[in-house]
Amino acid sequence: MRLARAVFVLPLFLMFAACAPAGEGVKHGTVSLSPSTITSLRGTWTLCLSDSDCREFPVPGGWIPHGLRITSATYKLNVKSTPGMKIGLVIPRTLAAYEVYWNHSLAGKSGKMEDAASSYEALTKRLFLFPESAAGEDLLEIRVAGIGEVGGVVQPEIYAGPAGPVSDLYFARRTVSSILAGVFLFAGFSHLLFYFSRPKQFPYLYYSIACLLSTVAMIAAEGITYLITPSGVFNTISLTTVLALMPPATLLFVEGFFGRSQSAITYVVIAAGLALCAVLWTGLFSIQAFVFVVRYFLPVLMVFMLSSYFYIVYLVIRALISGQNGAVIVLSSLLLFILGFLNDFAVNRGYFRSFSLSGEGYLCFITGMSIALARQFALFQREHDQLHRQLESSENNYRSLVEGSGQMIFALDLEMRVTSANQACRSLLGMDPRKLIGKPFSQLVHASGHLESWLAGISTLMETRKPVRFSAVLATSLGEPRAMDLTLEYANSGLGDFILGKASGRHADEIQAMCEEETQYYVMSNYIVLAELLSRRLTAGIEKTAGAEAALAVEIGLRELLVNAVEHGNLEISFEEKSGLQREGKYYEALRQKQLDPVLGARKVHIQYEFKGNEFKAVIRDEGKGFDHRKQAQIKVAELGQLQHGRGLLLARAEFDSVTYNDAGNAVTVTKKFASAPESGLH
Repeated sequence: MRLARAVFVLPLFLMFAACAPAGEGVKHGTVSLSPSTITSLRGTWTLCLSDSDCREFPVPGGWIPHGLRITSATYKLNVKSTPGMKIGLVIPRTLAAYEVYWNHSLAGKSGKMEDAASSYEALTKRLFLFPESAAGEDLLEIRVAGIGEVGGVVQPEIYAGPAGPVSDLYFARRTVSSILAGVFLFAGFSHLLFYFSRPKQFPYLYYSIACLLSTVAMIAAEGITYLITPSGVFNTISLTTVLALMPPATLLFVEGFFGRSQSAITYVVIAAGLALCAVLWTGLFSIQAFVFVVRYFLPVLMVFMLSSYFYIVYLVIRALISGQNGAVIVLSSLLLFILGFLNDFAVNRGYFRSFSLSGEGYLCFITGMSIALARQFALFQREHDQLHRQLESSENNYRSLVEGSGQMIFALDLEMRVTSANQACRSLLGMDPRKLIGKPFSQLVHASGHLESWLAGISTLMETRKPVRFSAVLATSLGEPRAMDLTLEYANSGLGDFILGKASGRHADEIQAMCEEETQYYVMSNYIVLAELLSRRLTAGIEKTAGAEAALAVEIGLRELLVNAVEHGNLEISFEEKSGLQREGKYYEALRQKQLDPVLGARKVHIQYEFKGNEFKAVIRDEGKGFDHRKQAQIKVAELGQLQHGRGLLLARAEFDSVTYNDAGNAVTVTKKFASAPESGLH
């Protein structure tokens, strides 16, 4: 299959090459035309520098490569044909002025032969239809003026024959050239637009550049640039500029197509191409500069192109050896182009005479690149479809795992609003997950669940970007409290950052369930999250004795006292100060600064805890200055209004049998005596 794709461009190459009349029809200044065949006029013409100085000279061939330092000359050709035959002639475009004579009569001209250097007008008429040949032997003379010493018939597209077939071939080739220019232009802009939609696909950018350069080359080769300015210099420089830019564009395409990074050689080729362009355009300043450029820098350009393309061939061969897709077809089309280029290079230098092949070769190369890109796109699309199917399968599996999980799995944006939730919300909270979308998660925290503990966990997560685990009391659809274990993680989906959360109902600690009595002493740092964890630990054994509801109530009251010890005790945040900070939205920033204070942050909370049978006792002492607990005890719930805090001591007094402070107010003792556990409770 690879070989079949590779040789696809070979018939294309041969088809276009076959359009040119084959063979070398002129020998020693004479050609014989057949009434049924178009004959190439390549060969040895008679070149007359003056009436007395005539010699044989190759066509195509430039004056400078053959050692001539002239500004004008006359090409003569004896044409033998069948008497009565109407002859058609197509001659190549010249740089400056020309005059065409048929049997010493002027048939057409362009520019001013006597002032060619200033007119710069190039050949605009290339097809000539001559009257019927009466004798069967005619004389064709073409007077050609150069630009300075730059001149000659350097293009091989010169042929003659029966007027009808010659005319048909001429217009057919012009039509094909116009169509190809349009195809290149369309391919260039379409791939450029494709690149803009996928900026990382650089091969499409480089291919579009190559196509657009090809369009400019064809426009210059067909003389369309003369519509802009009648300057043969401008036409020549435009064409050679394209030739100088093609190797860098081709090299970038090959490296991008095969996934190679740009090497130092790549940058040298780009710099050399741009430098040659700059030198070439100096030829616009004067005739002397143009002659200098053609004489010395066009050979340098040819060497630059050859060396660049051979390096490109080396890269493609390496890609072929490594088994990369598209290497066979790129290499085969590139070799056809180099073959045509070498042919034209040798013809222009006068090494041998042949017809032009570089245009056909480059067409094959562009076609090969297009096929390779199309195949690569097909492979990308196939891989994309396969990845899409795998993604759909993974998404379905993930959805099954998430929706089938007994845990409540949810996602939050960075403003803590729910963006998605699974069906476990129904079984754990009795809520429709669709109705949770867009709600702040803080609205799910029960009024007794101490919202500040939840916010402290979020603050820790956002600061450290590490997973946090803590306990929380969420509200069910009926407004009842539900103790949950929460895990929050900072995540990124590729579309943005978000918070991934998991919540599950608490499970009884099997070891703790075997505990009949316990006495412990804890020293806690000034972190709100630790109050959550410790309050749960201290009440873990109560559920066995008094049930889950009683355990949860004690846990809430105990947590309030631990948080008070941290905030108002060790960190010395007064009631009024906290109220003001919460109104300004700066509470957690101030809390963090207090925790980092070398004096306040070093303080600890001491907890002495005792559980025996159905009796619970805890002593909580902070290292702060204490507070007026008697005044605080007189505050009623109604007096707190819309404040988000201040209910801790009220909750503690409601849950415990006794709440006793020492005189300083920095230590509190709470007790609770439980009845037997009910047969069923909150789980």
